[in-house]
Amino acid sequence: MNQIEEIDNLKTQISEVYSLREYLKQSLSEGRIMPRHGFKELNKLDVELSLLDSEFKRLWDYHNNKSS
Repeated sequence: MNQIEEIDNLKTQISEVYSLREYLKQSLSEGRIMPRHGFKELNKLDVELSLLDSEFKRLWDYHNNKSS
């Protein structure tokens, strides 16, 4: 997989995790999920999103510096 494909893949993963995070937040606010479980899952998604974002930035910076 080349860097452009990796960046596109990360964009997709970030979008999916973000959507899941928003769904979880909505479920918590509507009381469909017990807070203890929901906040634990929300924390996991926040960590995953942060890692994906860091990897995206690393690849983006590398690709854009290489192209300059």
